[in-house]
Amino acid sequence: MLFIFEKEWCKLKTFQKNLKKDFAYQLGVIKTTIEIENKLDYTDDNKDAEMFFSGLFNLMYGYKLKNLNDQIQNTPGIDLGDEKAKVCYQITSRNDREKIKESLHKFKKFKWNEVYDSLYIFIIGTKKTYKDFPEYDFDLDNIIDIPKIIKEICKLPYPKQEKILKYLISEGPLLKNNDEYIDVQLKKGTYSKFLKKYFISEYRKTGKKIINQFSEELSDLDRTTRTLIYAIMMKSVDVEDGGISFDSYDILKRLKWSEDIFIKELNILRRKGWVDVKNEMDIIDIIRDIDDWECYNKYLLCLSYSKDGNEWFNMLYDFLKTKSKNKKQLDEYFEKLILNLNFTVLN
Repeated sequence: MLFIFEKEWCKLKTFQKNLKKDFAYQLGVIKTTIEIENKLDYTDDNKDAEMFFSGLFNLMYGYKLKNLNDQIQNTPGIDLGDEKAKVCYQITSRNDREKIKESLHKFKKFKWNEVYDSLYIFIIGTKKTYKDFPEYDFDLDNIIDIPKIIKEICKLPYPKQEKILKYLISEGPLLKNNDEYIDVQLKKGTYSKFLKKYFISEYRKTGKKIINQFSEELSDLDRTTRTLIYAIMMKSVDVEDGGISFDSYDILKRLKWSEDIFIKELNILRRKGWVDVKNEMDIIDIIRDIDDWECYNKYLLCLSYSKDGNEWFNMLYDFLKTKSKNKKQLDEYFEKLILNLNFTVLN
């Protein structure tokens, strides 16, 4: 009985650890994307973020926060408010002291303190260590950031955590199409048209065996890694006998991932032998033992799956391109095959 309890306890701890990782990943993607968009002077995602975080905080704390900018264009100093709970939020991607001081100044100047008892300044990112603002009656604990809310989410009851995770996946302004947590089942097929196109009859049995092997290896990868493969096939530089060539910068720009996540996923494929530099590296770079990020930035990379003298990513790409009427349909076929593991598209 004790053994069963310990086993279930370990499963629970592992689940909680994975859940924390999921929260960190989803919120981290939002943080990174907004940072990139701000550098490019795109501000639409900041507006989306206000709506997104109002919903998140409502789920977490039971508030009824409203986006005040929907009611009054650019309410100075605050973005979200719940008059009944008497709390309001400023949502910002800046974490410098001047920004905090500016928010406090506007809160006082525009007399929001007569409507709300508490002002929270939420930083889409990580806050710094701040000294007190003696000219304002403000608790520094009311400056919150993504690490802080991840900790708070992890303290909530599981049913609420589950609701929050679903919200993060479905409603994140930059994650609406990221259904990473949808459980998809591998669907194998006969692959009749594919095999007929590329193999004479006596080799089709071997071809089918290799496709099944590839499909199983692909299904062992999580959806994040498969999303990288999907993006590579969508944004390929060249498709040739050696595989699918791609520029890592173009793929990163499309995915809007952080560099850490991008390198981690590329390394997973590299360890499997599915990704490598297209041409030989310079001898100087080999001697210097350049790091992964420098390597991926400097060299054109190649996605390949070579078995039995054939390059399978090349053949899959060629088959689906021939089958497609236009680029949109080709993208849909890639999605079915790589993300949804539906290999019946090869029938």
